[in-house]
Amino acid sequence: MAQRKGRGVPICSVVIPAAGSSSRMEGIDKILEPLGELPVLVRTLQVFQSCDLVHEVIVVTREDLIVPVSQLCRDFMLDKVTKVMVGGAERVLSVRIGVQEARRDAALIAIHDGARPLLSREVLEEVLKKAAVTGAAAPAIPMVDTIKRAERGVVVETMDRSSLWAVQTPQVFEASLIRAALEKAVADGETVIAITISGRLSGTYQSATIAAEDFAGKVFVIDSYNATIGEGILVKYALLLKDQGLSAKEIVGILEASKEQIHTLGVLDTLEYLKKGGRISAATAFLGGAMAIKPVVAVSEGEIIMLGKARGSKNGNNFLMKEIEKADGIDFTRPFCLGYTGLSDEMLQKYIKDSEALWSGHTDQLPVCSLGATIGTHVGPGAIAVAFFSPQS
Repeated sequence: MAQRKGRGVPICSVVIPAAGSSSRMEGIDKILEPLGELPVLVRTLQVFQSCDLVHEVIVVTREDLIVPVSQLCRDFMLDKVTKVMVGGAERVLSVRIGVQEARRDAALIAIHDGARPLLSREVLEEVLKKAAVTGAAAPAIPMVDTIKRAERGVVVETMDRSSLWAVQTPQVFEASLIRAALEKAVADGETVIAITISGRLSGTYQSATIAAEDFAGKVFVIDSYNATIGEGILVKYALLLKDQGLSAKEIVGILEASKEQIHTLGVLDTLEYLKKGGRISAATAFLGGAMAIKPVVAVSEGEIIMLGKARGSKNGNNFLMKEIEKADGIDFTRPFCLGYTGLSDEMLQKYIKDSEALWSGHTDQLPVCSLGATIGTHVGPGAIAVAFFSPQS
């Protein structure tokens, strides 16, 4: 996305769905009803009109409201409204129409209901700025109501509301390929399971979740709570389940339960790149290099943590094997993978030789891959990693 991370908010288009049938108000067009001295829709649009971070507004409404809505925009000089479009029979169709009409150079798309006029400009600006940094954002307020979970009409649990939030609008996200992919999948009648990198490491999960809200029952988003090859083996497991003929909902249920059993471990060959990234001091890097210190890391609860330090690659490899033993070994009935950074897998081949007892008799060929450039940039060449499921109890 252009202009990320502190260099301003990129071009933002706003889609205002206002094509509802007003069934809850007995046929009254609530967006045209007065709120004070102004129609509800005008108050909604004025917030976006006054925001310097908004570049265009597209209103999607019913065919019989095209003329009155267009006239309101002229009367109240809402010149950021570039188009007033006829929407679809459902909200998702109206949103899709608006997104399709958004500027091609728009990097952010915000969706806000025309019947929600109480959004403040301060909240709007904060959400847009946050989305420019994280990839997706939406305002939310803490839940104050008592929340009950019921099964077959009987209350079985009172939910802890301390961690629950009510999401509001606008919902802002990157106008990225995921949007196009979701739209195509729905148009083709397919069901999508999107497995993302940990939501604690990236805004991808939040962005996908917001995009999927318009495709209920068609798109399922799973936070892998992992990264790189740890995320990869969860995807491979999903494909195995699909080949077994399971439904999307069944696959999602199994993946959600199984992702907690994934272990992703790694040994870094150098501290130099952690120093360059500002994660350790130059003195620490120099001392660690002189002593051949090899950091051992893992993904735990969606975050990368330091498990310990080993002196020399041999001890680093032994550290990994002990961690695998702590996990009760590897479940070879499910996917696993080994990876390396850089152009050479020399360090990984040393590890495979040192840990031959782990693999012997379980597999004829080890699945090996090169880790991505993002991970490689942070940890440097020569790092190795292993991702696996622990045995099911």
